[in-house]
Amino acid sequence: MKLKVSFDYDGTLTRDEVKQYAIELLQRGISIDIHSRRSQNDHFPTEHDDILHFGGSLMKYSRNQAMVEVHLCGMDKVRKIVESGLIWHLDDEKWEVDMINHKRGLHGPYALHYKVGTDFRSECDRLLKVYSYLEL
Repeated sequence: MKLKVSFDYDGTLTRDEVKQYAIELLQRGISIDIHSRRSQNDHFPTEHDDILHFGGSLMKYSRNQAMVEVHLCGMDKVRKIVESGLIWHLDDEKWEVDMINHKRGLHGPYALHYKVGTDFRSECDRLLKVYSYLEL
């Protein structure tokens, strides 16, 4: 199984320190999903251009067939993340992190709360190491 993680876009992946971490993960061959509460049904499709362009621009850093997928989830964001088969999801919205962790069950992804200036990388990397070990 290929390792796959997820980032929220607005307020998380738009931060330079998180974007740099995402690039490093792609270079390590780890696939990335971008989940947003933005919806494909919104009346202003140009609002999606930035997130779709951003997802596409990350692909140039990909190694070992790591992929980047963008998911415009609307109100289904929590459900889609829980059912996604991810290792973890990083999000700046504490209530979404709490909802994902509440609904994830035994095998769903861990949701991690991103706050500016915190060491989010160590917990993300710890989970990746655990899952990498389980895959051997």
